[in-house]
Amino acid sequence: MRVGMNLSAFRLAAMAAVLLVALSSSVGLAAGSCRLGYKIKPGQVWQSKVDSQFRSSAMGVESTNSSNFSVRYRVMEGERKGWVKIEGRIVSHSSRSQGGVDYSKLAYTADMHTSGELRNIKHTGSAMPPIPEEQLAAMPPQYADMMRQSGEMMARAMQMGVFWFPELPEEKLTIGDSFEAVQKSDIGSSSMMQSQTVVKTEYTLEDVSQGLAYFAVRQRALSKTSGMGGSTDSKTAGKADAIFDLEQGMWVEMTMKSKTSSSYAGMGGMSGEMGGVNISRYRMHLK
Repeated sequence: MRVGMNLSAFRLAAMAAVLLVALSSSVGLAAGSCRLGYKIKPGQVWQSKVDSQFRSSAMGVESTNSSNFSVRYRVMEGERKGWVKIEGRIVSHSSRSQGGVDYSKLAYTADMHTSGELRNIKHTGSAMPPIPEEQLAAMPPQYADMMRQSGEMMARAMQMGVFWFPELPEEKLTIGDSFEAVQKSDIGSSSMMQSQTVVKTEYTLEDVSQGLAYFAVRQRALSKTSGMGGSTDSKTAGKADAIFDLEQGMWVEMTMKSKTSSSYAGMGGMSGEMGGVNISRYRMHLK
């Protein structure tokens, strides 16, 4: 009887040990891997805030500029499964009162997939105050055309700041895996000021803990601006730490430090080089 009891106890202990090993293995796998996906749902309201500080140096003069803006996102029903319609509106901006600029008049809409793919991006409104036609008539034609299009150019330039969250990979990620997101913008026209930018961002999974995925981020950007008899070429390199909330299905924080170097020629009759360091902190939360 005692032998039977000892044998039963031994079997229970062995079974417990096997279960413990299996549980430990599954926990280790869960802790070292994740599958990303945006879980935004119709009726939700999200809000992001971006705080930036830019230290620049040009022609021997150093300066520091700080800015911040907040975007409120309203999520609505999409037309297809896996898609939602999202509206982004700039609700505050540090330069809102400068020169009559009012970013709150801008609103963006897009169809968004759970992967983060965006389609049918549109905007309404203009942040720039209207310019009286008599003032435009007194300007050189090319400059007047640029002023007429300034609101459109500003709206398209802000689009990257509104939809800053990247498209996500379909594959499951384990620690050390990376994915890349590419953003492109082409603002203006060949008849006036034109700006082309390509931003490549690489996200590398470093850790998964307590429902959060931690990423190391590397970013490279090239930008070329031309028009009005001049041109500017810029290169930017940056690093960041980013956090993705797996339960909420959204990036909740990212801090980026980047360095930009630019060369310009013929801009306002001047040529030279300038550089700067920018630190930006992105935060996102469900209201």
